[in-house]
Amino acid sequence: VRVGYFYAVLMLGTPPKPFDVIVDTGSTVTYVPCNNCQHCGHHNDDPYNPSKSATSNWVHCSDAQCGMLRSTYYCSDSNANQCSYKVSYLERSSSQGRLVQDVFSFPDNATKVPVTFGCENSETGEIYRQKPDGILGMGNSAAAFHSQLAAAGAIPDVFSLCFGFPSGGALLLGQAPVPGNPTFQWTPLIRSGWGDFFTVNMESVIFNGKQLDVPATAFSSGYGTVLDSGTTFIYLATPAYQLFAASVFAAASAAGLKHFTNKYRDNCWSGLKPDYADIEKMFPPASLGFGGGTLLQLPAYRYLYQ
Repeated sequence: VRVGYFYAVLMLGTPPKPFDVIVDTGSTVTYVPCNNCQHCGHHNDDPYNPSKSATSNWVHCSDAQCGMLRSTYYCSDSNANQCSYKVSYLERSSSQGRLVQDVFSFPDNATKVPVTFGCENSETGEIYRQKPDGILGMGNSAAAFHSQLAAAGAIPDVFSLCFGFPSGGALLLGQAPVPGNPTFQWTPLIRSGWGDFFTVNMESVIFNGKQLDVPATAFSSGYGTVLDSGTTFIYLATPAYQLFAASVFAAASAAGLKHFTNKYRDNCWSGLKPDYADIEKMFPPASLGFGGGTLLQLPAYRYLYQ
């Protein structure tokens, strides 16, 4: 939580080598730094070296994998018969390199599955600065990591993420039991015409037990409501955000807290106890309503950050 992302350890190659990768349901390309990367940051593990893996093979332009993501995978005259990828993100970071196929080893080290992923030659922005090695693309696409495992028959076509607080959690591939036997709520996925996203139907925003008067169209505009595990914050459409922010301001003012803005122009308040033990007395709970009657509860520490 402190660093704003959740990551898993991916075992790639023969012999298997560990790579820390951010679990991202908002993108579909998996990649780690290559040993000859020209512009890569300092990450947790040594780069991936294709020549040191007995099962590594470059993906060529004529290979079926190269046509799986036509907007991201490409071939150029300067790299004869070598399939490359390039991906950029809304916060302006990017990654590019060559596609390679190698085996992924499950934690038991008994099951090995061929997967296609990027071998980075360059990265910029937060991708360059982050400590994890790369990204685990878990988006809604046949090229996504979980889809490749399902296509190979290694798992049923399902996965789940369990996020701990303030840390921990689990990435479950296939129909694995969820640790702790939690109580579930369900909301259906809906089709989106915008990219390879998992989208759901958000219907309401509730603050301190009162549903805010947000127009229904605010939740379906643009991309709709995207489930993106690689994004740190919840982003609301402008009408919903303005009403929610006004409610938070009113609660903070009633509690006698002092408002200020930081260098990022975030709205902040001072006046709480040093250990923040009284935060839920100052800021009421909120919740987000989804299709099927599902409510995602948001206590104060889930819509504010320290």
